[in-house]
Formats: sequence, C-alpha cells, structure tokens
Amino acid sequence: MRDLALDAVVGHLPEVARSIESGYLELSSWLEAHLPRISTLITATILSFYGRVVTDRTRQLAQDWPFILRLALFVSVGLGFSLLIASASPLIAAGLKLAGTPYLVPAVFGAFLVIGILAERNGRI
Repeated sequence: MRDLALDAVVGHLPEVARSIESGYLELSSWLEAHLPRISTLITATILSFYGRVVTDRTRQLAQDWPFILRLALFVSVGLGFSLLIASASPLIAAGLKLAGTPYLVPAVFGAFLVIGILAERNGRI
C-alpha cells in the first residue's frame, strides 16, 4: 500500500532541489561580491595570531632604545602590518576567486575552518 503523503513529497523534490541550488548560487554570488572584505578579514585575523610574535620580538629588541627611536620603530612595524594586509588581501581574494562560483562557499568555509584551527593551536580560543 502506497503512502499518498510520500507521493506528494516526491513530486515536489525537483522544485526543492532547484530552490536549494538557487539559494546556494545566490550565496556564492553574494560571497563573490564581498571577497575583498572577506580576504581582508582573513589576512587581518591571521596577522593577529602571528603579529604578537613580531611585536614581542620588536619590544625585546628596542627595550633599551630611546623613546623616540622605539616610537619610530613601532610606527614602522604598524605601517608594515598594514602594508602586509593591503598586499596579501588581493592575493587571497584572487585565490578564493580561482575556486569559482560553485565552489566559493566551501572555499570560504574551509578558510575560516583553517583560521579556527590556527586559533585553537595558538591558544586564542
């Protein structure tokens, strides 16, 4: 004996699949439009993990320097960090764009998964 409710659901499966695919591709297109921001976020987050090492080493190096030289050094390190973010972000965006629209959602999700693993290993979470 066939279940009539099951037949009704099976009849709508192609529509449901098209709706899911449409939503997925819309999400991919939205991510693609925001890739510059996403790549800046990825770069800045990774830099925040490893930037502490650079600033700690810089602080150790300059602890005996006069105030003006320490100030100049830390300003230049900050400018270097911003230059690194500005330089690496377009490269990360280009790398994510290489994945293509259908694979952009898993690529961005994977990037944030790697960031989460790095955060765990660095004791950030």
